Amino acid sequence: MDKLRQHIWWIFGLGTLFSIILMATMAIYAWIQNYRGIESDLLHSHRLIEAYYLEKLQRLETTFRLLQSKDRPGDYQKNGRTIDYFKDIIEYDRGSGPEFFSGELIFDPAVLAVRKNNTLFAKNTFYSKRNKRWVTPFCYRFNESDFGCATIDFHQLSMPLKSISEGHDIFHIFVTLDYWLIHQSVASEKNYAHWYGQNMRSGAMKDLVDSHSDTIKQETGMTLDTLLAAGGSHIYHQRLRTGEQALIVLSGLPEYSFFVGSGFRYSDIWQYFLDYMYGMILMVIVFNTILLLLFKRYDTVNERHRRELEYRSMHDDLTGLMTRRASETVFTDDEPLAGPHIMMAVNIERFHLINERFGHEIGDSLLQYVTKRLKKHCGHKCHLLRDTGPDFIVITPGPDTDKALEWINIFVNEMARPLKIKDIVLKLTLNAGLFEGNLSDISYREALKRVDIALWKAKTDHEQIYTYTEKTHQQIIHRIHIREQLEYGLDNQEFYLVYQPQIDSQTGIMTGVEALARWSNSVLGSIPPNLFIGIAEESGLINDLGSLITSIALEEMAQVMAETDKQFSVSINFSLYQFFNTDILQEIDSMVKQSGFPGNHLVLEITESVFAADMGIIKEILDKLHSSGYQISLDDFGTGYSSLSMLSELPVDEVKIDKSFIDRIHESEPDYHLVKNILAIAKTLGLKIVAEGVEYEMQVELLCQANCDTIQGYLYSKPLSQEELKNFVTKAQVDQPHHPRQV
Repeated sequence: MDKLRQHIWWIFGLGTLFSIILMATMAIYAWIQNYRGIESDLLHSHRLIEAYYLEKLQRLETTFRLLQSKDRPGDYQKNGRTIDYFKDIIEYDRGSGPEFFSGELIFDPAVLAVRKNNTLFAKNTFYSKRNKRWVTPFCYRFNESDFGCATIDFHQLSMPLKSISEGHDIFHIFVTLDYWLIHQSVASEKNYAHWYGQNMRSGAMKDLVDSHSDTIKQETGMTLDTLLAAGGSHIYHQRLRTGEQALIVLSGLPEYSFFVGSGFRYSDIWQYFLDYMYGMILMVIVFNTILLLLFKRYDTVNERHRRELEYRSMHDDLTGLMTRRASETVFTDDEPLAGPHIMMAVNIERFHLINERFGHEIGDSLLQYVTKRLKKHCGHKCHLLRDTGPDFIVITPGPDTDKALEWINIFVNEMARPLKIKDIVLKLTLNAGLFEGNLSDISYREALKRVDIALWKAKTDHEQIYTYTEKTHQQIIHRIHIREQLEYGLDNQEFYLVYQPQIDSQTGIMTGVEALARWSNSVLGSIPPNLFIGIAEESGLINDLGSLITSIALEEMAQVMAETDKQFSVSINFSLYQFFNTDILQEIDSMVKQSGFPGNHLVLEITESVFAADMGIIKEILDKLHSSGYQISLDDFGTGYSSLSMLSELPVDEVKIDKSFIDRIHESEPDYHLVKNILAIAKTLGLKIVAEGVEYEMQVELLCQANCDTIQGYLYSKPLSQEELKNFVTKAQVDQPHHPRQV
């Protein structure tokens, strides 16, 4: 996720760099385009002014010549119309001397003296207060003492020039041969002529003109006088009086002593460029700000999503507790636990049955309820974790075991009381494994292993709370070794069977045997069934082991029956987990058929643990097995979960009274009456009864008096191998306490 964030910010940085490069490129392009555009507008407006004045001057010259000849016969009518038209379009008056135009038009006698008759020449531009506009006077010399003057204004020209030069501030200069400076920007009538009336042949203006003349010579190779006298158009760069650089276009009309100049300052281009750059920079800033906000928003959402994923990966969705796997990272690397700690693992017994019977909604609500109660009892200083399934882990700092045990006992006892979850009343059994240790001496993961061992021992011994010991640890190691060898033992046929006879209590004849599994491992030696059966169930190998035991028992007992010509029943223990194999009926049918064993003599022994499972499923399976001709026997009756109602509902053929009930019936009257009542109930239900673990003749006498059907125990025989069983079966019957042995 951090790499993704780095990539995102790399993209943002590259995007910003690209936008800056793009902005710079567009700015350069804009500068070039603007320069070209201004240059084009400059030439256009200059040609427009030149054409305008040329047309006006040609018309003025024609008009003045007509006025000169207006007294000629035949032209009077024509000339009169011309003069009237001339007065309409051009301000005109006739006179001489400085009084002309109320003194606003200044005549230099020395200049006028050199003018030839019948020539048109320009004078300096001035602002006409009467007309409120700028005008340029052009005078025509009829003779030495007679002049006529007319003015041309910019009104008609200013509008098209304004549209051309708008935004560029192109300026225009008009010059006459007498060097009276005429300077006017026709784009705006508010700009008055600069230095009006100052003679360019003297003072500061002379220095400026000389400077301009030098620049013109450098640019064009001609002096100002030569350039003005030559006429035509010339373009060059010029430093203005203000120090600014400008591009100038100068066109001369020497025949009229008039010159037109147009130009623009480079500062105008720079200002336009700056204005453009301000817009571009603003656009880039806005774009990058928006982009930054978008990336920040994405980064914020992405970071929140990352944190949610991280939280969900470390916490259980249902309870909100940190998971055990996540805690191994946190408490080992990020926030290592040190010092004395008390750790407890809590398990809800048979939680899967609650899910199966009442649904996962009830199971989930139960887990949430247990979480709430654990939080209340353990306090804010402890760490509460959710392990797999119905398991929780509590980690409490401090060495006070008694105080921890106090609240743990309170919690366990509280949860043992009936509780109501969504109208369902549940009675829970909790197991707790406790470990006390210094996490500065052992690793957190090792501590978790030890608390797991304590919980396993609590569940195995059916204790509410069990505290870890090294002895328990050694037992676990031994179980681990058994688990490691179990699969090897199955693959290498290390399992074998012995058979304990079952004797009819009235006749002394053997009516059946119970098949008992044994395992002699090449590494661990002989391993008792109470160890390897449970481990097989925990490891998921019980189906393979059960199938192997059933197959061996059926084949060996079929051989014994064939060789002894005796028929008897064979009882084989089946685990609860085997009944959840949907193909159990087909497997048994197949093994019975393959071995040749008579199916009606096969007794399937089930323990009362099956009643803790879903009764609907168990009943359906047992009904199918019973209807197929197999007998059902309930082993260890009275020690587990069975009830009379279950016995009446299930297809059970016999019950086996556990050895723990038989051991003291010959010494304890209450024990005898208890067994007697069990036998009476079984008889009432029409069930066959087998008494296990009989070792004394007095026990047999009491069982016979109570109408027990079958006796099984060391009094008659220990478990026998196949060959030993053949010899035992050949005996017709065994001695009974109340009658002689029959042969």
